Amino acid sequence: MPSVCPGCATGCNIEVHASRGTIYRLVPRENLEVNQHWMCDEGRFEYKAVHQNRLLLPLVSGKRAPLDAAFELAAQLLREALAGDAGTVGVVFSAGATNEDTHALAQLALDGLKMGRAYAGGRALGWSDRILVSADKNPNTVGVERIVPPPLRTLKDLATDLASGSLNALLVLGNEGLAIEAGKLRSLVVLSSHKGPLVDSANVALPIAAWAECDGSFTNRHGRVQRIHAAIPSRGEAMPAWRAVAMLGRKLAVDLAYASAAEVFGDAVAKHAFMKNAVWGPPAEPVQLRFGESRG
Repeated sequence: MPSVCPGCATGCNIEVHASRGTIYRLVPRENLEVNQHWMCDEGRFEYKAVHQNRLLLPLVSGKRAPLDAAFELAAQLLREALAGDAGTVGVVFSAGATNEDTHALAQLALDGLKMGRAYAGGRALGWSDRILVSADKNPNTVGVERIVPPPLRTLKDLATDLASGSLNALLVLGNEGLAIEAGKLRSLVVLSSHKGPLVDSANVALPIAAWAECDGSFTNRHGRVQRIHAAIPSRGEAMPAWRAVAMLGRKLAVDLAYASAAEVFGDAVAKHAFMKNAVWGPPAEPVQLRFGESRG
């Protein structure tokens, strides 16, 4: 299935080779304007995390909970926090999430609920070269920076605000680079594809799909919007983050009315100038791989 490597901000075009719900390899796909015919060695192994340490069921205070009940409690916690002081309620975006996930979350948290503080989360900077590899280890930093209106705070700002007691509640997308001590917040609602310390600390953790299970788009370091396609189905009760955001919105009387990733994309194109020339394109068909002297 055609996609984009999530390993850094270069956005190498790739093919995801999978069978029966399991990814077996990532290989480069030709795009002369982005990665030519190449991808880095680290990028080839980005698929492994898709199958490891996944959050597949909703958790309330670390314990399994029915999906609707978890959404209801998440909405209740955020509603109560916002009724107290919206300026002390924050939202953390993820530079690893798609443009569609980011747009839906901005529509809910900032436009709909008027949360007072927005932060950008993501992987820490790493190694780079002058040819292919970006020091930014996130596939959609530029997308987040262009979709979320300023001021967009950093994780360092988040740590400062937590230490000062300026925050009472957080709605978090993703868990990259985040560890929040239980007790620092009255309410912590997390949408995550993977388990980790942040999920362990959450009042409510809602399972979302990983990048290889999603239709959507990333914006690379040069501002190029590129499509990704779901290569495997999501497991358990995980769902695309934009859909989880829309479900949470309905509980909070913010009707985002999105029925598909393509609809979210269309709304984002209409509202963000950097996406105006982006095209969703037709559905991608899985490629049947054949090997030498094989009849199958």
